[in-house]
Amino acid sequence: MDKWRYRAAELQLWLACQDLNTLKGWIRWQVALAKDWLQERPALRSFLESQYLLLGVLFLDWSLGFLPSFRPVYLVPVWWATLRTSKPFAFGAIASATIITSLIDGSNHHFGWAKWCLNFALNGSILYVLMRGLDELEARFRQVSRQATQDALTGAHNRIAFTEFCEKAIARTAVTGEGFVVALVDCDQFKALNDTYGHAFGDLVLQHLTRSLRRSLPNNAMVARLGGDEFAVAVPGRSVEWVESALFMARQRLQVSHQLEGRSVDFSFGVSQWHVQRQTLSEILGDADANLYERKRSRAGIWFEPSAMVV
Repeated sequence: MDKWRYRAAELQLWLACQDLNTLKGWIRWQVALAKDWLQERPALRSFLESQYLLLGVLFLDWSLGFLPSFRPVYLVPVWWATLRTSKPFAFGAIASATIITSLIDGSNHHFGWAKWCLNFALNGSILYVLMRGLDELEARFRQVSRQATQDALTGAHNRIAFTEFCEKAIARTAVTGEGFVVALVDCDQFKALNDTYGHAFGDLVLQHLTRSLRRSLPNNAMVARLGGDEFAVAVPGRSVEWVESALFMARQRLQVSHQLEGRSVDFSFGVSQWHVQRQTLSEILGDADANLYERKRSRAGIWFEPSAMVV
């Protein structure tokens, strides 16, 4: 009888171990899923990693019996000072907040001089780590946002940013009635340039094309690379004639660029303007695309009039 009781107890122990192993395996699986989830979110992962020191300082501060209840009041001002102003001003905000909170803690707990200095150092450390963590998080968010809306090669905006910009401009134009012009641009014989001079030269052409467009257009214009050698330009508040003149100026800038080593580089463009009968972005781009290929076939309308550039 004792033998069977021993066997039953042994079986129960084995089952308990199996359940424990299953639980351990499930925990490892959940941890792996959490790590994968954080790997896909570098900004959040970086922020969490930067807060390890903060947690340690907070624990030390709590273990010494200091008063942390005032800290949430000054987190937002310090964050604002960090993001909106220079670093020296942020450090000044940290020093001021540290002195104030240390005085409050000291008056509530009747600290001696040595303990007040320690509290001052702890409060300053907490604020500094918070500032660095929040600053890093904001920088990561800006980087991710820039990568999502910017072309890596040329620095121009991408199709997503262009579409969003145009939709907002069309909605505004429908209310205000101001001009809104869209142009499609592509490099002439770009494949031949790549095949003849190499892809490095082709990349250089695209970069100079972007720079020429930006220098010739107003600051409120949008220059975007849609893919390959195809670019799009959106210019609010200007007429078709003004935009055509600006694009001809961009052609001249590109053709005289010294870094292209005297090789013949040119681009073609087609323009279209928003009006009541052409309300959607796809319709405007369709007309600009038709105008682009009409110009490519005929090379007609190649003119440049500086007087049209009057703002």
